[in-house]
Amino acid sequence: MPRGTNLTDYEKGQIDTLKTAGNSARAISKAIGRSPGVIINYIILGKKYGQKKDQEGLKNCLIDRKEEL
Repeated sequence: MPRGTNLTDYEKGQIDTLKTAGNSARAISKAIGRSPGVIINYIILGKKYGQKKDQEGLKNCLIDRKEEL
């Protein structure tokens, strides 16, 4: 499923303002025209929203056969 565009700084400001006013994620999503999921993700992640995760992966899982013996 394709990803949408990230929230702009203006939209982030709107979300923060509406959330402090006590609006629900669904009400905020209707007000700014975004999905409730992106609103919830922004509220949960906060400053980390839009940043890539650290993808460390497997660290050198292949050991040279000679080192093993």
